Amino acid sequence: MLKFKITCLFLVAIVSIFGVSAEESADGPEDARGHRHTRDPQESDSESRIIGGENAADGEFPHQVSLRIRNGNNVWQHFCGGSIISERWVLTAAHCTQPFKQYMNRMRVVAGTNKLNSGGDQYEFEKITEHEKYNKPQITYDIAVIKVKKDIKFGEKVGKISLASSDTPGGVELVTSGWGYTSNDRYNRKAPNDLQKLTVKSLSVSECQQDKNLGVYKRTNPISDRQICTFKKDGQGICQGDSGGPLVYKGEVVGITSWNIPCGRGRPDVFTRVFSYLDWIKKNTSG
Repeated sequence: MLKFKITCLFLVAIVSIFGVSAEESADGPEDARGHRHTRDPQESDSESRIIGGENAADGEFPHQVSLRIRNGNNVWQHFCGGSIISERWVLTAAHCTQPFKQYMNRMRVVAGTNKLNSGGDQYEFEKITEHEKYNKPQITYDIAVIKVKKDIKFGEKVGKISLASSDTPGGVELVTSGWGYTSNDRYNRKAPNDLQKLTVKSLSVSECQQDKNLGVYKRTNPISDRQICTFKKDGQGICQGDSGGPLVYKGEVVGITSWNIPCGRGRPDVFTRVFSYLDWIKKNTSG
């Protein structure tokens, strides 16, 4: 996944986060939603898998949800991931929700299934809260919480995940999951039906800031200690459609899939660091 807000499907205009065309932005940062640009929610969208990942076992990630929107053809389409953090609240990325707020009545949280085409329970959105400092061009403060209208029913395949209890060090293994594209070939991209998972390694903030593979984006999208960078190897990483999903360490959600330079091309992937936002999350999920 590129430096894109990994929001998965794309919502409408062909404008990248830097105002260039889709062609011009092919090698630039995108949110993991799968865009640098967005499409109208009424348009049908291409599907979005983690590159180099593998199928998750049924129920392996009970906290993982799919965020979906109903298009003009009355088809529910996945556009981002998220993490259940309580019976009424889901943690995701601000770049996932910001373009769709006016379509909230057409959006759903789907929990309890690894498959995009079947299973799971749907929950209506009641409220979306994005960080007040969310910066779309730089993709910083990329965090949001969604309140659903009724309690999420917990069970064998559905449950909440704890928030990071301590800061995440560099050099440790973490697991990311999602339904993002499984190929970095933009002319032959396909989304998996099955939830994908991938074990990655965290980088220290300084390692990420100094990574030469980020090129000019070190200046336009500076890395801070409010973010976590990960890397596996060339051919593996997040991609469009993974946005908003969890990065997990020791059974806690420590990161939110945010952006990369698409996809799986030997460059760091960037996540919002959950530990930096514990007070914000608590404040905005108390009601």
